[in-house]
Amino acid sequence: MSVRATTALLCVVIFAATVRIAQAQLAGDVSSKNPKNVYDEATITPGRSGGAQAKNSEVRQRERRAQLNEEEAELDAAQARSEQERQAAQRRAVQARSSYLGYFQTGDFDSLPRLYQTDRISVLGSLDAGLAPFVAFDNAFDSPPGSVNAAFPGYANWVEAYMEPGVTATYHVARHVFLYGGVSYLESGTIGTDYSGSPHAWYGLPEQLYAGLRFTHLLGGGVTLDASYGQQNYVTGGGMLLANGATNGFDRGAGYLGPRTAWRQAGLLKAIDGEWSAQLFYLRPNEAPLLFDNTRLTGINVIWNPPGQLRLGAEYVYSSSDILTRNQMSTYELRARFHPFEHDPYLWLQADYAIQGKPYLSADGWMIQANYNFDRMWWKPLVNVGLYSMSGANPANALIWYGFDPLYFGGSVPQWLPGFALQTTLANTNLRDFDTSVTLWPWKQDSLQLNYLAANVSRVNAALLTVPPSTPPEPGGGIPNFGYGRELGASYTHNLSDALSVNPFYAFVWPGNGIAANYAAHGGAAHNWSFLGLSFTASYGK
Repeated sequence: MSVRATTALLCVVIFAATVRIAQAQLAGDVSSKNPKNVYDEATITPGRSGGAQAKNSEVRQRERRAQLNEEEAELDAAQARSEQERQAAQRRAVQARSSYLGYFQTGDFDSLPRLYQTDRISVLGSLDAGLAPFVAFDNAFDSPPGSVNAAFPGYANWVEAYMEPGVTATYHVARHVFLYGGVSYLESGTIGTDYSGSPHAWYGLPEQLYAGLRFTHLLGGGVTLDASYGQQNYVTGGGMLLANGATNGFDRGAGYLGPRTAWRQAGLLKAIDGEWSAQLFYLRPNEAPLLFDNTRLTGINVIWNPPGQLRLGAEYVYSSSDILTRNQMSTYELRARFHPFEHDPYLWLQADYAIQGKPYLSADGWMIQANYNFDRMWWKPLVNVGLYSMSGANPANALIWYGFDPLYFGGSVPQWLPGFALQTTLANTNLRDFDTSVTLWPWKQDSLQLNYLAANVSRVNAALLTVPPSTPPEPGGGIPNFGYGRELGASYTHNLSDALSVNPFYAFVWPGNGIAANYAAHGGAAHNWSFLGLSFTASYGK
């Protein structure tokens, strides 16, 4: 590697310092048929549309404009109604692409993160990194020995960090054929003892390692077919069931930041035709050795995204696993997003429902949420109010298991992660939440989220955790009353540039009557719980 290339890589590494910040829940995929429709435009917030702009040189600004022009031209080519329109759009894309080159061609730092670019080959570098100190007072309500949260320390202060450099490449093989792939390596660690009691750890492992082949304009020009395999990310819907495909924490460190998300094996085959898309998948999670449960997931995810008021998604997952309740289980999920008023697209409703079954197992989980984007008001508040429910095992009926299995859920507060602090003790089973949040953008580069969560169990005296591997399910345990806790949280994000951000956040949690009774029965008292964090994040080249 040349001196200049080495210097560039070091500058990118030094450039990073950084958490995946909590953002309000936003609508799902936009319409592929008409992405600029009024309903998808109504869900766009400053946070989704790019946030702050970096103070870059004029060269970097020209490079960014050219990139946007290329993306726009390629989109026009994909949606062209005639061969003439398609060829014209492709010529515009080639012209835009030729106006900016990669670092290895220019030797100019302003070309980063683009490394190499021709009309057929594109190589892009990336770097994600994070650094965050945390402190928790009366963590998990300061649990006494023998209580439901006995494994958690009463006080914790620790630091988490991660760094993930990577490279992605695309090769235009033929007229409508593209070969692509990516590789990244992630180092993550914890200094001190974290909220779960896990001690100091540092761990390195490849995060992304995949390849794929994409065919466009098939069957008369309207169909795209995409096949890929390897260690890569895969999320369905809002992340109720499939989102985080890797274990964080324990001997891998960075348990709260959770930088690892890629599945160990993900075979994906996706077809898109206008408003419809369907994807077959085979998934194996990237589990830490201590938590290995030999889970494998196969299924199909179907999405209908017209440019109108209603969007639908459906999913089927078949699982095999050393977790006895999960083995040979079928999961069916239905998702919907609906804008009820044609004249006011800024209001939308979202719902998600999943049912799980096999002999001697019957469980379900659901969410319903109302959202309003006050896009024309001062500070552009986005408000959402949601109810979440996941069934719990019935202690009076040990023959049938009713506990909902959230599989590999994910998403930011309030989307499937219950609160800033409570998410560290709750596992999205035997749970019933009321969650509301307001996200404000006082300045273009700043956002403030206020979140209130009331967490209750769905069934008293029932397990609050999913079943461990190779262990017969136990329907008992849990807390004797429905109240688990109430949390008030605030998270502020300041974007130093389009790549760097700083995010202080704080959560205060009151114990519910169920936690209080459980702790009292074990000779302790449930205390109010404070959780504080300050994260610095970088995401460069994505």
